[in-house]
Amino acid sequence: MAHEALKISDVAFVVSSQIERAPHWTMIRELTMNAVEAAARADGEKIVHWTSAPWRGMRKAVIWNTGPGMDAAALKAATDLACELNKSLGLDENFGVGAKVSSLASNRLGMRFRSCKLGRVSEVILGYDPETKLYVRFARHLPGGIKDTVIDVTETAKRDGKKTDFDWTEVMLLGNSEDQDTSVRPFAAEATEKAYVATALYRRFYRLPEGVKLVLDANYHRLGGIRVFTPVGQRFGKFRRTQSVRVRGAQLVVHYLHDPPAAGGHRASSSGALGSSTTTCCLVHRNEMYSVMTGNEWSAAAPRFGIAFGSKELCVHIELDDEAARPTQYRERLISRLTGADILPQDFAIAVRENMPAWVKEVIRHASPRRLEDYDDLRKELQELLNRYKVRMASRRPDRTTGVPSAPGGGVETAASGMGAAGLARTASGERRRFHETPDGAAVTSLYEITQRAPRIIMLEQAEDIAEKGLKGRAAEFIPETGELFVNGLYEAVERMVSDLAPEFAGQADEEMVRRVVTSVARRTLALRVGKATVFALAKRASEDWEEEDMLAALAKESLSIAADNYEESHALARRRIREALKIEKAVA
Repeated sequence: MAHEALKISDVAFVVSSQIERAPHWTMIRELTMNAVEAAARADGEKIVHWTSAPWRGMRKAVIWNTGPGMDAAALKAATDLACELNKSLGLDENFGVGAKVSSLASNRLGMRFRSCKLGRVSEVILGYDPETKLYVRFARHLPGGIKDTVIDVTETAKRDGKKTDFDWTEVMLLGNSEDQDTSVRPFAAEATEKAYVATALYRRFYRLPEGVKLVLDANYHRLGGIRVFTPVGQRFGKFRRTQSVRVRGAQLVVHYLHDPPAAGGHRASSSGALGSSTTTCCLVHRNEMYSVMTGNEWSAAAPRFGIAFGSKELCVHIELDDEAARPTQYRERLISRLTGADILPQDFAIAVRENMPAWVKEVIRHASPRRLEDYDDLRKELQELLNRYKVRMASRRPDRTTGVPSAPGGGVETAASGMGAAGLARTASGERRRFHETPDGAAVTSLYEITQRAPRIIMLEQAEDIAEKGLKGRAAEFIPETGELFVNGLYEAVERMVSDLAPEFAGQADEEMVRRVVTSVARRTLALRVGKATVFALAKRASEDWEEEDMLAALAKESLSIAADNYEESHALARRRIREALKIEKAVA
């Protein structure tokens, strides 16, 4: 007996379930990609147009494209799920769950498909039937008592001003109610910004096929009139400076883009941009962007990529080779071909840091706040503490997906130049230490005795910098990948110490000098407390009773904040340093 293929007993349930589970925000991508692919095959102009049209007195969103049209039979087939029309099934091609699955939950009233083929226009409406509780192709009443799900609307299309002397296809989004203007509110359950569609396109499409023109009406962008959309990967010329670096031995290219403020405070790249043009970090695969970080999310993550400051001026786009990854079913993220594990921009932080051009480092240096105090003495004290504990750098282990060694945290050891793709640079997060047996009588040579480097203290004294690093209400954050310790100079423990100690020194110098000195000492003692807490956490790497995850929990912002809160233990040290500082200040004055 031959093997029997598995079947689905309740197809309708599976279809409805798939539609309801699909992430609604993929709708713009799926509809646009279908239109772009069709337009790329057009004999004449290759146009995709996000426009609108009236339906029962209400404006509805429409995406229209040139390219091969469909007759009635082809349109009926195309409106089935998992249709193979002009596509190759499989996630490696542009075939995920498709525009219908991602769009129908947000268009239960209907999605109207029209296509012109050889001068005739056919129409189908898909939507949700509340009586059967199923997604259906709606039956339409025709003259003579006939009902069909595909109808000829050639004359209607002509009255609407549509030409029929070339092929085209359009999709109208009816939304979930008749009074929903889907051109400004594509999702009934939530309000969206005016430039939602343009911004969604900017954060998804990195390049368009050659010759394809994507056009948006004023409903969909922040500027007036009908505008042509140009994706980021094809607007490098708008940036102050860009550089693309192929990472040696890896399946990726890192694009560094500098986008500083220009006249009026706007960035150069925002000129002519139809939607949000804030700086971004993302993965790029097959000309699409994934795991896009922007705004505060990018600012908080940037230090791990070696960008301690300047994230509001710098973009980092990590482009993976075609074979280096694949998208998930809903195409919302990338995963490893080997393991199915998620691939994130943070996985490639080492590649970004080690291949960073000199001009990018200069941008970072220029964006860094002016250093008002030197904390090298505190770092030296912390280094002596680390040396005392003989805390070693975590040894490298092969990457879990590529077998290539990845680097530990701490900012000393760097990744090898021959790196794989997925999971390229897993850093301290999730790393496991490894201790190996040694022969009897073996000893560490002085050349090999490399201990963990003490954190490099970066004091943040401006509210904007503190918010950018996600440290509001937190005392500090340690970045294992770079060894940087960002300290919140406005943390409440600083003000509490100033309130406690400043009155004790009143009259020993003018009030302004006293407050300045006490504040400085309060910040230094704060840095010392969180620095010691960081050192003690790193020391747990050598303990067999602590997993790496436990050590990282001890290094969390919340753990360091608790250490910072015990400011009273620093009072004696602070008083001594305040006296010394006041003597120096008065001598200089």
